[in-house]
Amino acid sequence: TFLVSPAGRCIVKTVGDGEAVTLMEMLFRYRAHFDECPNSILGKYFGLFRVRFAETRRYVTVMHSVFDVPAQIVAMYDLKGSTHGRKVRSASEAVRKDTDWIDDGRRLQVGKSDAEALAGIHEMCCRFLTSESVMDYSVLVGVARGHCDKARWCAEDRSETYVLGMVDFLVRYGLGKKAEHFIHQIAGRGSTASVTDPQTYAGRQRKFVGQHLLGR
Repeated sequence: TFLVSPAGRCIVKTVGDGEAVTLMEMLFRYRAHFDECPNSILGKYFGLFRVRFAETRRYVTVMHSVFDVPAQIVAMYDLKGSTHGRKVRSASEAVRKDTDWIDDGRRLQVGKSDAEALAGIHEMCCRFLTSESVMDYSVLVGVARGHCDKARWCAEDRSETYVLGMVDFLVRYGLGKKAEHFIHQIAGRGSTASVTDPQTYAGRQRKFVGQHLLGR
């Protein structure tokens, strides 16, 4: 469950106890990652709170919205790097997925130097997440028209700008996820399902970004 702040700057989301523990355990290394990679595309957490709801207590995170930009986002994608079940069920869904990205013929129309820079940043982010034994995270991509003067990632012809951020990186590859991956393997979809070990997950997502986002 999540809420968007009135100005669209923040995302407020409930998380499970395990995810809250993961964030607390990785916090100092997470902060150090931004020193090592100043242009990191990892989502930025502003806070973690424990809030009482009726008779229960839940953890709530506050994160900077990837789509907090002055330009109007005309297309949004949630990309994991897998294809099994990664397609919207209805064309009316605002956030599309991996298979939709491919079917829509999308690509980040950035120049060679920007493509190399983005691939390097994504690789550093994946390396950090792999070291934390997390998986099932997404790359959010927003596509906007124009506004290249204020954008970090812009099409070579300046017709589009792009915003990117990696989110939902608090799920560790524990017993439950290992069992889920085993079931996918038995069903013959272990290589395409989103749930897999952290190293394989990161490698698959890097391949998807390189091939389908950057055309490398």
